[in-house]
Amino acid sequence: GLNFGGLSISISGEWFSAISKYTIIETQPFSGQSTGQTITNSLTDDLNSVINYGLGAEYSFNNSFSIYLSYATDFSAVPDRINRFLSLDTETSNSTFKANINHMGGGAVFNFKKMEFTIGSNFSFSKEIAPRVLTIPSEGGGSETVNTTSVIKVKQWRFIVGFSLPFAKEEKNKIE
Repeated sequence: GLNFGGLSISISGEWFSAISKYTIIETQPFSGQSTGQTITNSLTDDLNSVINYGLGAEYSFNNSFSIYLSYATDFSAVPDRINRFLSLDTETSNSTFKANINHMGGGAVFNFKKMEFTIGSNFSFSKEIAPRVLTIPSEGGGSETVNTTSVIKVKQWRFIVGFSLPFAKEEKNKIE
């Protein structure tokens, strides 16, 4: 972090190494219930390398009041090409949620004579477009397969209310 008078700016970063493809579960071949076809499927996983970062700022107006703001990323390490279970491939990917999540936060700290009081909130959001395969029955007894997509949006609010009381300082002063 860097300090500029009443303003403190903090920067953080983290890196996760890639994980090569490995098999979690290998199934024995089995006959499909509806088609009678022999099906082989294994559950695999692999992840890309990813870098996440965070930025934070706190401004102290005086000894009694300060505010803070933050932004952090939670980028997905899931590869672009994954095999979902419904694609009926010979492999299914264990990790399927590819959305990058963003976190924005803010709050305030109030310092009173015998207590510190904190309020704040954090808003997280992401969006992913996921492929879907739909099979629609037709009048003639057959079916039509349609490739489409679904939009998955995630939004989450978190709130914090906290306080601290300096019991330890009072006990320490009594001992001395």
